[in-house]
Amino acid sequence: MYAAMRKDGKSEATISQTHAILRRALEVAVRERKATYNAAALMDRPAQPKNPREGLALADARKVLALAGDDPRPYLALFLGMRQGECLALSWADIDFDTGTLHVERSLAVKPGGGFVFETPKTRLSQAPLPLPTVVSSRLAVRYAQHLAEGGDPYGLVFHNGAGEPIHPRKDWANWRALLSAAGVEHHALHAARNTTATLLRSAGVNAQDQRAIMRHATLTMTEHYQADDIDRKREAVAALEATLGVALHDVAYA
Repeated sequence: MYAAMRKDGKSEATISQTHAILRRALEVAVRERKATYNAAALMDRPAQPKNPREGLALADARKVLALAGDDPRPYLALFLGMRQGECLALSWADIDFDTGTLHVERSLAVKPGGGFVFETPKTRLSQAPLPLPTVVSSRLAVRYAQHLAEGGDPYGLVFHNGAGEPIHPRKDWANWRALLSAAGVEHHALHAARNTTATLLRSAGVNAQDQRAIMRHATLTMTEHYQADDIDRKREAVAALEATLGVALHDVAYA
């Protein structure tokens, strides 16, 4: 099972947590005489690396973005720190090109028996609007023009499999690994893109409150005053990140 999880791109931290939950569940099962022994207790807990989700270095992030061209997917991950499920569930209705904002309304998940389900982000802060940097907005605009030229699709998803259906997370992971490999960048888990965003925001001189607003972190130490949505401050934050990454706009044709 752990080997299969690694193949699917799960982090070592996730595998370790799974082991802990399974061991506890089987411990209860033995106590209630629903199992004769705890198989998980016979295995060592999978070791967690010291930093299982270390982000990309600035130079590597630039390489990845340069190779990504007009594909907005890596840009959403690295500039806005969007989670995989949030990106794969993103629809054109969530994007307001006039105001330059993006709303995270849902997240894509794979059902246990197969198929997909759209879930609501678990915290209010996760649903706060995000400002779109120019380099991200321009690439989304190109993708939207293609969407209109093709007559749209039944779900209106920004990222789909060509038939309008959601992209499977495994395929998304494979695309990420292929992009890093082509860019000559050491493999990092896809979720490490989110760590990269946090690190680069700090490197860009963005203050801690605005870092948390962009990342939409919900922790016990978070206070209500900076949970309040302030799109102008967040717009300044991603503009600083854009300048730090120094990504040049491609010559793109707008419909």
